[in-house]
Amino acid sequence: MKRVLKLIPADQIDSSLADREFIGHGWFEWLDQLNLRCRLRVKESFPVEHHGTNIAIGQLCWGVMLNQTVTWYTRKKVSGVPLYISAHRSLKGLLIVVATSKPETMITDYSGRWGIETLFGCLKSRGFDLESTHMTQHDRMDKLPGLLTLAFTWCLIVRHWKHGKATFLPLNKHFRPAKSLFRLGLDILRRVLKNRCASGDAVTFEGLLNILSPT
Repeated sequence: MKRVLKLIPADQIDSSLADREFIGHGWFEWLDQLNLRCRLRVKESFPVEHHGTNIAIGQLCWGVMLNQTVTWYTRKKVSGVPLYISAHRSLKGLLIVVATSKPETMITDYSGRWGIETLFGCLKSRGFDLESTHMTQHDRMDKLPGLLTLAFTWCLIVRHWKHGKATFLPLNKHFRPAKSLFRLGLDILRRVLKNRCASGDAVTFEGLLNILSPT
């Protein structure tokens, strides 16, 4: 985060999203001191000070109903740091609790983290298989994520060029998209690169490069 903040000042960051592994007094306090708006998911077992007594956050949220969002607009000490708390219980009963220094739209903002998980899946097992690389040189490893991000963006652009809006995705018999936006674009790129644009193929590598170049 310190390396990121050297490039992007804290006041220019809309919000920082973090899962339940990123917890602790030092971390919460450091973010609060920077006045960096964050959306930090916390475990149900995590202690919170409520009316002068430490209780588990799950106990605080026991009254949150299915498909309901509840926000406490009075700061409560989470790991010793005064933060606002918001909780949402899904239709399947999953409780999501988010702590933040600024309470507005915290659950809605945190839901954007799923896009990060989707990106990681595309970079790893569902796409480029990043984890299988045997690189050991640090300078090359630093450049690899940037290269994969460019390739990921290219796949999405190719997909939109070929299939249009997401509402026109090919569906399976259960009326769900058979493949993700990323996977459809990746399949096109792989086919063209692998087959070297066999005769009669309407898609050429030069054409795919032209699609990427305006970006």
